[in-house]
Amino acid sequence: MKKRFLKSNSISSSNNNNNREVTINQSRLTLNNEFYELWQCNQISEFIQKTKYKLVNNLQELFRDIFPYVGLYIIGSTVNGFGQCNSELDICLMISHDKLSEYETSYILQKIRNIFQHGEYFRDVKLVRRIFPILRFFDLLTSITCNIYLNEAVTIRNTFLMRFYSECDHRLPILINTIKYWASKVNLKQRIHNSFNGYCLTLMCIYYLQIAILPSPIAPRFNELLSNNKFNKNIDIRKLNLFDTIDLAKIWISTDVTIEVEDLFIGFFKFYAIDFDFPNDIISIRTGRKMNKRESLNEIDRINRYVVIEEPLIGTNVASSISTDKIYQELIEIFRTTYNKISSTHRLTSL
Repeated sequence: MKKRFLKSNSISSSNNNNNREVTINQSRLTLNNEFYELWQCNQISEFIQKTKYKLVNNLQELFRDIFPYVGLYIIGSTVNGFGQCNSELDICLMISHDKLSEYETSYILQKIRNIFQHGEYFRDVKLVRRIFPILRFFDLLTSITCNIYLNEAVTIRNTFLMRFYSECDHRLPILINTIKYWASKVNLKQRIHNSFNGYCLTLMCIYYLQIAILPSPIAPRFNELLSNNKFNKNIDIRKLNLFDTIDLAKIWISTDVTIEVEDLFIGFFKFYAIDFDFPNDIISIRTGRKMNKRESLNEIDRINRYVVIEEPLIGTNVASSISTDKIYQELIEIFRTTYNKISSTHRLTSL
């Protein structure tokens, strides 16, 4: 296997109204500028990117001694277009074409952990169980936290899919960056659950842009993309090329380019605070339409009373950690509070 990812309206009738109009427009301009400035500040710098690649190259050499035919793929936010300067490094280690059992995955990762624990520059090496078991460690030479996935080809395909969405409309990365900033400001992961992460928010954002922006969506439905082999789940991942995905995104042209990012941001919180029916519907970028939980292929999701965010490639619920009334009500209250604040102040500093 080769490394493919290594490379990245207003009406006025009086002077008073005119004055008020100017004030509002200035406020909105300030908010829009805040989004763009925040996005620029959070971009992964060239230095950080090169440092990550250096770590990947070092790991490549190390793993070749353990697995001679290993393939090492950079996945996640480092290359999917939604990364931030503080993003961790995620990589997927492919040692075979066959799907490994959870036992086999854990066994091999434990072996790698044992080797890393004796390494001079690796610290805090531990096996973490999420949707997939991962090996997590901190590299002293680069000061980067790294997560290693083993033989999970879906993580590679998902990276290509997210990169497509990040390229299909320039507002999407800026919007998601701001939503992630909001999540950190309100301590969302700590207040809800650590597994309710940036990926959950990214899927929520894409779905909102598919279904709530009328008459034309800003983001395409995943089902519309399946005719292209780049998103065929049966294609050999060694034949995937990130730049083909970027070229494909250029074909998608959003017909509504007049909506500013701040309107999308406020609309995002209105949609999930007021409009979306969490107890009955599924957030699905695969279908990109209103989807009742009774339509789910997973029985457990059909009876889920809380939040179901469908992983587009494998159909699992990435928000399964929201499993109690307390956590669910906390989430909804956070969205409602945020919507009330941002719609009245039009300032990020109000959050």
